[in-house]
Amino acid sequence: LLQRLGAVLLRQLRDAEALQALDAALQAPQPDTVNLQNQSGIVLKRLGRYDEAWQALTQAHDGAPDNVGIWVNLGDCLNEMGRRTEAAQWLTRALQAAPQLQEARVNLAASYLGLERYEEAAQLLEQALAAGHRSAAARLGLAEAWMHLGRSSHALALAREVAATAPDHFE
Repeated sequence: LLQRLGAVLLRQLRDAEALQALDAALQAPQPDTVNLQNQSGIVLKRLGRYDEAWQALTQAHDGAPDNVGIWVNLGDCLNEMGRRTEAAQWLTRALQAAPQLQEARVNLAASYLGLERYEEAAQLLEQALAAGHRSAAARLGLAEAWMHLGRSSHALALAREVAATAPDHFE
């Protein structure tokens, strides 16, 4: 029950409350430890507590080393920590195992943007958008890649589109 409450609060972006529920669930007898550690890692990352998030996610990985979703979360956490090369390794592995995971594609593109690999980032983001992924982060990432690749008019148009459809992303 506490785990389900934590998952609901996580979806509602009520991170502090979700973390409390997930911590309580981890203390309960025989919890689904891997899932709880993964969810705790996500919440801790959202709260900017990256070292703790990394610890929770690596523990989740230890319990389920073949879980592609955990690989994506590890890569995303590493991106947030500025460890782009390591992030790219986890995300490449995830994308090879599950090419349909657009989140892995977008996060790998974020790694490449941080590594100044703009052509590869643009290609990944164009693929994600073609597959229906429409997050503001993906579109702004593509605009950034295009700007560095000399496609400034395309970049500006895409940034304007994001500003019109997701203005809260610019706050």
